[in-house]
Amino acid sequence: MADTITGLLVQRRGHFKMESGYHSAAWFELGSLFDHPDDLSPFVTELARRLASHGVDSVCGPMTGGAKLARLIARELRIECFEAERLETPGTEQFAANRGLALEAIQRMPLEMWGPAECPLCKAGVAIDPVSAG
Repeated sequence: MADTITGLLVQRRGHFKMESGYHSAAWFELGSLFDHPDDLSPFVTELARRLASHGVDSVCGPMTGGAKLARLIARELRIECFEAERLETPGTEQFAANRGLALEAIQRMPLEMWGPAECPLCKAGVAIDPVSAG
C-alpha cells in the first residue's frame, strides 16, 4: 500500500492547460487512482469515516474527476450518490466556510497554477502538452 494517496497517482511534468483554463507544470492522471482498488481502499475508508462524522446522507462528485470516488464513498457509507457537472468556484474553502460546509481531505498538496497571461511557461515559449481525455 502507498504511504500517501499521491503515491497512487501518475504525475507528468510539462506545460498543461487545465479544464479551468489555468496552466500548470504538473498533471495528475486521476484515473490511475482506480488502477489498484486494494491500495485505494484504506484511503476511501478513512475519507468515508471523516465524512460520516458530519452526518452526511448523500455524496456528490463531479463527472470530470470525482464521481468514481464519490460512488466508492457512498458505497462505504451505504448512502445515496449523485453526479454533477463541475463548476469553477474561486475560493472554494471560503465558499464552504461562508455556508457552514465541512471540507475533508486525505491529503492536500500544492499545485501551482497560473492564468494564461501570467503563465511563465507560455512566456518562455513552452508548448502546451496534450493530455488524455478521461
